[in-house]
Amino acid sequence: MDNKLTGQQQHVMHAWLVIAEYLHRWVETAVSGFGSSGLSPTSEDQVLGIQRMLQVTRPGGWVLLRHARNEGVPGQFRNGQGKLQHQFFQPFPFCRVGVAQQKMAVAAAQPPQVASAASIAVPKKKAHWAVSFLAGFCSGATEVSVTMPLDTVKTYCQVNRTGLGPVAGAQQIYQLKGTHGFYFGLPAVLVQVAGKGAIRFTAFEQFKFLLQYCVPKPSVDFLAGIGAGFAEAFLWTTPTERLKVLRQNDIKSGLNRYSSLVGSIRTVATDHGIRGLYAGIGATGIRQASGVGVRFALYGHVKSALTTDPPQMWQSAVAGGITGCCSTLLNNPIDVIKSRIEAQDGNTKEYTSTLQAFRKIWQQEGALAFYKGVAPRLMKISIGQAITFSAYEAYSSAFSSLTGL
Repeated sequence: MDNKLTGQQQHVMHAWLVIAEYLHRWVETAVSGFGSSGLSPTSEDQVLGIQRMLQVTRPGGWVLLRHARNEGVPGQFRNGQGKLQHQFFQPFPFCRVGVAQQKMAVAAAQPPQVASAASIAVPKKKAHWAVSFLAGFCSGATEVSVTMPLDTVKTYCQVNRTGLGPVAGAQQIYQLKGTHGFYFGLPAVLVQVAGKGAIRFTAFEQFKFLLQYCVPKPSVDFLAGIGAGFAEAFLWTTPTERLKVLRQNDIKSGLNRYSSLVGSIRTVATDHGIRGLYAGIGATGIRQASGVGVRFALYGHVKSALTTDPPQMWQSAVAGGITGCCSTLLNNPIDVIKSRIEAQDGNTKEYTSTLQAFRKIWQQEGALAFYKGVAPRLMKISIGQAITFSAYEAYSSAFSSLTGL
């Protein structure tokens, strides 16, 4: 019987040996507190502990590069003689990647060249949660102070069945309630948008920091944005959006049931229970996740294309506005569904779920109904995101400088 291993079996065994050695060094580092490994406690030790082995890919396969011990130089792994040490394992035919990765592997295979700290992929340090929270809160409050009238017109058009345009909708609001009508629901919206901004940016920074270890770099911002969107929808946006829509619906109904934030909460809780605050949570979650994911995914690319040296605030504003336009055109249908569900008041419910609402609107009003209110919403979100992103960066820089976080 032939006891020789096949090529595939050798690859599998080799992979297990690599994993075993990696785990051994991980445990050794964790138990010794970096002491036995020769690692000195620097600001990057946590990252370097996780990145004891760096994966470098190349066309036709992959190769693992392991650096030896660090003698106190952040971002560099050296042996006891001060020389950079590498150990390569045989390539495995698991994936095929581009030329850039091949160049990385070739560059890493040069032992005489000592790598600098910038050449090793150290994940970006995440912003302190308090700075993200405060900057997000203030940027949200700044946004809503400018865009509230557009949001009121948008919601008024969406809940109207007659195909009302934004100009006609604005005229009706003014005729029924005057200038004050454009700010119906302002307390709920102010609390909502400021709180939403705080949760969104805080959650995004946390998700981004975690995801950069386990997903491809191009997907990090998008997936972190989706996570942040769902987080803000379930923790904050759904109940506050419900109160805002009910208050804005008072314009059409002629009633004044939701005249204050506290009174609105009491009325909804009395009539529908606490669950009434979470009407439309499915549609809201989808809207927020898709919108926030697209905005964060596009923002960095658009801004990098516009940015000069030194960067200007208007570049952040333009990048934010463009991402706002893209996300609005993408998810306006789910926003219409959300507004219809949340505007329902009373025991009789015309729309019982997101899917049922989609079918009913499609059958009764056609596909164009899903883009009702798109013009004022496009203006509102593009302006709002221009303000939000530029204001967030300014507030974040200011709070970091003031607090030292």
